[in-house]
Amino acid sequence: MNKSLIIIFHGPPASGKTLLSRRLAHDLNLPLFSKDDLKEALFDALPNSAPNWTAQLGAACFQALFRQLETQLRAGVPAMITETAFWAEQSTAHFLDLKSRYRLEFLQFYCIAATDVLYQREQARRAQGERHACHTSAPALSAEEFKALVEGPRYARLPLESKVIDIDTNDLAHVDYMHLMRAAAFAVNR
Repeated sequence: MNKSLIIIFHGPPASGKTLLSRRLAHDLNLPLFSKDDLKEALFDALPNSAPNWTAQLGAACFQALFRQLETQLRAGVPAMITETAFWAEQSTAHFLDLKSRYRLEFLQFYCIAATDVLYQREQARRAQGERHACHTSAPALSAEEFKALVEGPRYARLPLESKVIDIDTNDLAHVDYMHLMRAAAFAVNR
């Protein structure tokens, strides 16, 4: 029996994860599971009056994300997963739990850019209204707060036994997309 594959897209906010993972999933005809997609749909469908409701919703969507992923694993279908905050402790435990129950391999794509570039993108998204309300309901962070968050352990690479491909997204127009395609296609077809 072949191993199942999970392709993990992650990194700090505004690093291009959504853009690149959606394109790659489309081009490789892979299912893409995104916590943001779940959170946005539920935010629109459910009443949201509690003060910390979006944080609770995000935690629930994280659990749902891994349930969806497990459905793919049971079927032996490769899948791609993207998330804004794969916190190393919590997420690694979830991925290792899946690996203990399924023959499983990981491929990580880690999007990185300079903190000031990420902050400018995040501010531009807020100003242009490009983000769904569930992501902008919290107050905007100052440049110092954003730097502490992005450069801290929250958005670190996951300590999984896997190949990790760093993607420099300082200039999204110059990302070597064909390199990503080849690496993902090779992993899917092994």
